[in-house]
Amino acid sequence: MKSLKQIEYLGWGFFGVSFALFLGPAIYLSWRFTYEAANNATRVGIGIVLAVMAAGLLTWPINEFLYRRHRRKVADERKKQRKLKKKRGKR
Repeated sequence: MKSLKQIEYLGWGFFGVSFALFLGPAIYLSWRFTYEAANNATRVGIGIVLAVMAAGLLTWPINEFLYRRHRRKVADERKKQRKLKKKRGKR
């Protein structure tokens, strides 16, 4: 179970890095596409929401891939343990 937590921490770290990378362009886009009368806090808020959505869409398939790879690895280890147990039982 410890390695599953490591994957979760890795996923959140990747999300944080991608969020930081998307934050600048997202705020710029929100600044470009909002009206002149819009409040600056509104523009920054829209940029933050856009950055979170973009980071989530990017990290979701990567996290899913890492989780499935981990699950396959654990299943293979269990399969090997069962085979060893059967061999020991036959002797």
